[in-house]
Amino acid sequence: MITIKLINDYFQFSFQKKCCAKVYLTPGRYFLFPFTTGCCLKKRLDYHTKNKVELFKRDLKGKLSLSSKFRDALNVAFDMVDLDSNGKLSQDEMNLYTFITSNEDIPVKEWEFLGDLVGFEKNELTKKSFIELHQIEANQKDLDMNEIMSRLSNLGFNRSLKIDQSFPFIINVFSETSEFNLLLSEIYNIKESERFLKEILEPKSLSYPIKDLPNVYILIHSNKIWSVILIQNMSRKNINLEIDCSESQNCVSLTNDLISVIHVKSKKTKVAMYLLNLDSKKDVDIRCKPKIID
Repeated sequence: MITIKLINDYFQFSFQKKCCAKVYLTPGRYFLFPFTTGCCLKKRLDYHTKNKVELFKRDLKGKLSLSSKFRDALNVAFDMVDLDSNGKLSQDEMNLYTFITSNEDIPVKEWEFLGDLVGFEKNELTKKSFIELHQIEANQKDLDMNEIMSRLSNLGFNRSLKIDQSFPFIINVFSETSEFNLLLSEIYNIKESERFLKEILEPKSLSYPIKDLPNVYILIHSNKIWSVILIQNMSRKNINLEIDCSESQNCVSLTNDLISVIHVKSKKTKVAMYLLNLDSKKDVDIRCKPKIID
């Protein structure tokens, strides 16, 4: 059993347009758990999808090749899933790519086939080979443009091949004194990620009973940057709730109208909404109205 304890004693500062945190740690094992709230990502407007960029170009012989903008997008996509920044993709990192783009994993035999097809470097896929895979796909008879565009959309690209629905970031870890080992754990276990977050946030949240719903509580945790709203269902029934935070002040959420509909199973807790402070110098006024729905 792993006991999770949040480290609160750290110094946060900005340096060369980078967000930095300095923490003093005693010897032991620690989890570095990065996540984004998604609050700055908005529903894509119509004009973001009008200027469609062609993914391929055809030469005089009729053979398709990648357009320069599609190649640039693939370079960005590769860097997004190259989590250790070594310029190559391991099978786990490639699994992350296929999980995000098509909700699939790559079986061992298929991974070996990719190696035979484009070549590996120490059992990892180079950026050149990654792009070559898409070049091979371009000349397949059953090429599906809509499927390729769907994969790019799942990565956060719009039809102009600009990222507007995801937020790639890089984390660098340094030590001033002793050496350390940084190990990559499971990279797309969503249920484990939610459990990890809830174990951290639940004890730090203020709890309020929900009227007309016995044993159901709304939990709110806030700091100077963001807030989170959780629903704790300790009853014996599954419930569907609408969480209306539209009257809140100085905050923005992933939903444009600050309204979320969630399903919470019996004896479970679920994140209902993240809220990001618009102005860190002003107070945030969070007002939520939970309503049971059929």
